[in-house]
Amino acid sequence: MLYKLYLVIRNIFLVLKVKKVLDATEKRTLIALGLMVFLLVSIGGLAWMSFDIVRPGERGVYVFLGKSDEEALPEGFHWKVPLMAKIVKINVRQVVFDQKAEASSKDLQTVYTGIAVNYFPTPDVVWKLFLDVGHANATWENVLLRPAIQEITKAITARFTAEELITKRAEAKRQITKEIIGRLVRENINVSEVSITDFKFNKPFNDAIEAKQIAEQRAKQAENELIQVEVDAKQLIVKANAERQATIHIAEGKAREIELLTEAEAKFHATLAKVLTPSSLQLRFIERWNGILPKVSAGNEPFEVTLPQSLLESTPPVPKTQPVLSEKK
Repeated sequence: MLYKLYLVIRNIFLVLKVKKVLDATEKRTLIALGLMVFLLVSIGGLAWMSFDIVRPGERGVYVFLGKSDEEALPEGFHWKVPLMAKIVKINVRQVVFDQKAEASSKDLQTVYTGIAVNYFPTPDVVWKLFLDVGHANATWENVLLRPAIQEITKAITARFTAEELITKRAEAKRQITKEIIGRLVRENINVSEVSITDFKFNKPFNDAIEAKQIAEQRAKQAENELIQVEVDAKQLIVKANAERQATIHIAEGKAREIELLTEAEAKFHATLAKVLTPSSLQLRFIERWNGILPKVSAGNEPFEVTLPQSLLESTPPVPKTQPVLSEKK
């Protein structure tokens, strides 16, 4: 800025010298005015360079003549010595670092792991991070995060087989997270979250997994079909039992019907036997008799059927009947 001001004043003097339109007094006045402007601009520039502002989400490190203070400047307005000091601003917001790591499992399968780490520097000691590594996130990631994630992922992956990395993914993540947090906190890096975004395996292992899944699906389908067959068989058994029970109930009903009819008929005959006494039978006989005795021929000697004296006494007299001649042989 000062150099540009110097160039502007020099150009003015060159123009005035060429035209030669100014006398000595005017030249002195112009020079004094230029020097005044130069001083004002210089003072203003120095005043502008004597302070700095640390914005939200940042911390500052005060550096004077190449030496940094061992403290972090908070957010806000801060003074500094112009031209000899500066305030290095460091981002302390949380950021995400994605890393791909290649490792071998316990059964020597190649595993490609995707890991995302949410981290931020410890705000109060960023000056240590600035002194040891630098002030940029990219520098921290290349120097601290990337090597730590690679090493820890390789070590933890070797504790599990490829299949266990799938079935015990939560345990693998827990161990990786624990190791990364413990490693980076010593470097003044705080880790808020570690996510395993992906587990990938080589093609032969993927083919084996796919074949196993297909076999399991077929076995499950066969098991379901067997269960369906068992259900159908049970349904048939239940249906047959129901039909058998229905037949038994029908047969029992018919037998009961016959039993009831037999009992009714027996009761009828018993009642009839009580009602049909000899006297009642004689009375019925008399009511239906026409008064003519039957004639019976046995050989050459005809005879008449005689009635009991009780019947004769209770019946009116009948005319004498003619003997019936026997048939000639």
